[in-house]
Amino acid sequence: MNESVPAQAGDYAARFALLPRAIGGPLPGQARYRAAAADFFVSEQLGFEPAGEGEHQLLHVRKTGLNTQEVVDWLAAEAGIPARDVGLCGLKDKHAVTEQWFSLYLPGREDVVLPAREDVQILSVLRHNRKLRRGAHKGNRFRLVLRDCSGAREDWEARLQAIAREGFANYFGVQRFGTAFNNLHRAAAMFEGRLRRVKRNQKSHYLSASRSWLFNQIVAARINQAVYDRPLPGDRLMLAGSRSFFISDNPDEEVQRLADGDIHIAAPLWGRAGRDDAGEARDREAQWCEADAVLRDGLEAAGTDTDRRAIRAMAQELYWQWLDETCLQLEFTLENGVFATALLHELAACSTGDEQL
Repeated sequence: MNESVPAQAGDYAARFALLPRAIGGPLPGQARYRAAAADFFVSEQLGFEPAGEGEHQLLHVRKTGLNTQEVVDWLAAEAGIPARDVGLCGLKDKHAVTEQWFSLYLPGREDVVLPAREDVQILSVLRHNRKLRRGAHKGNRFRLVLRDCSGAREDWEARLQAIAREGFANYFGVQRFGTAFNNLHRAAAMFEGRLRRVKRNQKSHYLSASRSWLFNQIVAARINQAVYDRPLPGDRLMLAGSRSFFISDNPDEEVQRLADGDIHIAAPLWGRAGRDDAGEARDREAQWCEADAVLRDGLEAAGTDTDRRAIRAMAQELYWQWLDETCLQLEFTLENGVFATALLHELAACSTGDEQL
């Protein structure tokens, strides 16, 4: 089958652009982000102390204009090890300056001395007793520069204050869905049997993109139906800063806890229903995914287990300053797995020229 698979149920790009904001009221204006790589800076926060000894060499790396896989391949080649023996916490954007942690499995070997290159800087070298795994870091610290900001400065700052106070819709970012949303088109084709030859890593990307898309649609439905910040019968509620959740049983008390940021409503990362997923909440969420039934039913048939993710994210230590009349710099920390572009979507009509949030 041709790799370019046409859209099926609708135009994913157009639907993504229509995702509603959780905070009401008009947007303060428009802005450009990622005008240059230095305008989008992100630094991984490990959340644990390296052991200082062990079979793994830890590298704190600053990269510019490279994707994470390109760095993995370079490290593996220089160390003379398979790419699978290079550990990392997470993938980072190419058109950005990013500080990331990698591990090299070097049993019985000294540290690898890496050659200098302009687009990769080694910030520190340590030893650790285990390989870095995806999601091992606690969060990410961002410094973003928005250029050509239109609108009144006081409107921008009022919107930022609301985000600092109320958080923002925890959407998956556009990069989750592949170029031109092809991971979703191919997922639909795979589920319908039109795409038969699928490698294991490709299938993983397609399943992940499908789950992320359905999660976004459920969050959007809750915002549109004014139940984004109000628990419904059977909803799963997640403790802030935790993976633990419980079923809503006292809405009056829970509304206040939601307002206080103590708990968040959790929406499904879709899959087959487990013991804790059945009931009216599951039926309601399935209905909200009806426009993407091919993805929804395909995930169930694939045997993917349902997981949960908070529908609201909070920005920690959110600061901002105006660099000039139309240039705004933001700094904030997000938990692992939360997209900075979701915060920008909540803030204003931000675009790169090719990508509209």
